[in-house]
Parts: sequence; structure tokens; C-alpha cells
Amino acid sequence: LARYVRALRNAEWTENQILDDLKTEVIRVCNSSWNWSQWSDTMERWITDIEKWSSDDGSSISESGSILPSVLFENTSHNLQTLCKQINASYEGNLFDCTAVMMRRLLEGLLVLVYQNNGIEEEITEKSGWHYTLDKIIKNAVQNSTLALSAGAKRDMAIFKDIGNYSAHKIWYNTTKQDIEPHILKYRVIIEELMYKAGLK
Repeated sequence: LARYVRALRNAEWTENQILDDLKTEVIRVCNSSWNWSQWSDTMERWITDIEKWSSDDGSSISESGSILPSVLFENTSHNLQTLCKQINASYEGNLFDCTAVMMRRLLEGLLVLVYQNNGIEEEITEKSGWHYTLDKIIKNAVQNSTLALSAGAKRDMAIFKDIGNYSAHKIWYNTTKQDIEPHILKYRVIIEELMYKAGLK
């Protein structure tokens, strides 16, 4: 773990970013690993990936915050920052199926973090250790008094689940800008609420 933290510091992460990553991504891996070896192997892969990061390696994501403004995610983990940037960049590049799938992925990931932050992850976890499908997670979240989601979030989360599912699984369907654009504000509001409830802000 010390090597992982050192690698993040060498990658110029702030102490707050590192602490947030330890409380979210690293804890998630700890909880999902079957044994120490699996956890250790995952951490070693992450360290190797981090050591390959470079500002001039051509992997930076150019985006202008069209869906999620940078102020919303700038102090979150590298993983969450990358997802948010990919959502913006794919939308700005007219890659709307990509945008829809990534919007769905971020929604699902944040919901899981909200359950973890509230100490009730078992409510969305199968006996096998895998999390419920997003559809089941949303159904639980909507009626979950511990999470106490806003009426808007309860009402609108299914929009992004459905669009993401269509883009990922409907053979004859392609998401268009018109499918996403009317819902951008709703999405940003949901994501910001989930970030607060996940303890990320």
C-alpha cells in the first residue's frame, strides 16, 4: 500500500486525492477481493499503470465540461475524473453511444459508493459477492430511507440506465444528441448529489 501511495504522489496527486482514492477505490478492491493474493495482484497492476502515466504520453483527455463541469470532479479519484472527462469528450466528439454507456457506468459506480459510504453495501450485494444489476440497485435506492435521495434523483436515474442499456445492447439502436441533450442538467444534478452522498465532496 505504501508503494501505491508513493506512486500516486510521484504522479503529482494531492494528499486529498490520495486519501479519497484510498477510501473509495482501494476499499472497493479490498471488499471485492477473495483473498490477499487477489488484492495484491490488483494493487501491483495499478502501481504499474500509475508508473506509466505521463503528461506527454498522448493519453490526456481533451474536453470542455459540456455535461459535467470540471469543478464537479476535479478533486475526486483519478478513476472518477477519467470517467467524467470521457463522458464530456465523447459527447463533444459526437460519439453519443459512448457517452450514453459512460453516463450509465458513472451512475452505477457512484450508487455503489453511496451504499458503501452509508455502510449498507450488503443491501445491493448477491450471495456470490457481486453487486445487483443497475436496475435492481435503482429500485432499492428509490425506496431506501437511509440514502434519502431527492425526488428528482429517484425520478430521473432510470433515464440514464435505459439510454446506456440501449446503446450497449440494442443491435439496431444508436443514441443521438437529441436523446442526451434534454437530460444533461438532470444528469449533472444526480451526479453531484451522489458525489456528496458518497462522501466524495
